[in-house]
Amino acid sequence: MYGCEYVAPIRQEPRPPHPWEGQAGCRRPWHYPFSVSFCHMDTPTEASLVCSLWKLAIPRPYIIIVDTGSKPENLEKLQILRTDGVEVLSLPMHGFRHASEFVSVGCDVALAACRTDMMVFTHSDCFIRDRAVGRFFLERVSPRFPAVGYKMSPRAHPDCKWMLSHTLTGLHIPTCDRIGLTWSMRRCFAHLGTPYVTAGTVGVSWPDTESGFNYCLRDAGIKPFFIGEEANNVRHTDGLIDHCRSTTCSKLYSPGHHALVKSWLEPAHQEANARIAEWSGTPLAGEQRADGRFTRMVPLKRG
Repeated sequence: MYGCEYVAPIRQEPRPPHPWEGQAGCRRPWHYPFSVSFCHMDTPTEASLVCSLWKLAIPRPYIIIVDTGSKPENLEKLQILRTDGVEVLSLPMHGFRHASEFVSVGCDVALAACRTDMMVFTHSDCFIRDRAVGRFFLERVSPRFPAVGYKMSPRAHPDCKWMLSHTLTGLHIPTCDRIGLTWSMRRCFAHLGTPYVTAGTVGVSWPDTESGFNYCLRDAGIKPFFIGEEANNVRHTDGLIDHCRSTTCSKLYSPGHHALVKSWLEPAHQEANARIAEWSGTPLAGEQRADGRFTRMVPLKRG
């Protein structure tokens, strides 16, 4: 298995004093300034680009990739990304009642596995465009403002107007623990008081992946801060991200729409690779601050 030397507890002899803490000499997951997580299924090229961009971010986060049932050949490609600063978790589930539940369960696993005080949840088709995106969130996510990110794209349900998406959302983990935040779709149906049954549709549905955690925030009296808005069925670009929306969903369930998404992905890949080359040639100045490159963002506002 790729990267097996990083898997805890350490079993090789001589063992370190605390083998459950992982490989001696490696930077511990809790020593990173924040964590980033995204779920993945059968899009290893995009996942590799997303991971490579975040590894070059300032400051560098700990990365948790949650595979939610890729084909063996694609999971093998994903496992190659495992290093001392990147974990790859695998959840080959046998079925769910709701199409979005693969991701909501994956996000709950990532939340439980987080070992830093802040985590950014994102997508496997969302390519960061500014190296200082991590500092952008570290300067904003706090006990006072524990949920910061993009507004959910329009849905038929009125609650979408005050909810966060998980395109790029930073959460203050101690606050999440205090309020018992969860992404659980089952709990979301219970909250809504509707039967937990097969949705029967794919796409802009309700509830969606992030509905549950947003209801947890509202029940705790927490209003999110919005840093941007997106529309459905478009390639969204701004000062922080290039988001080729619905890459995985369309690949799995909507071949016609996926043809459009592929037309977005080609330039997005080229531009992401260009940024990787540019950033790789620049020293990682860990104390460098954001320098005004967020001017194209929607102004920060309370939900």
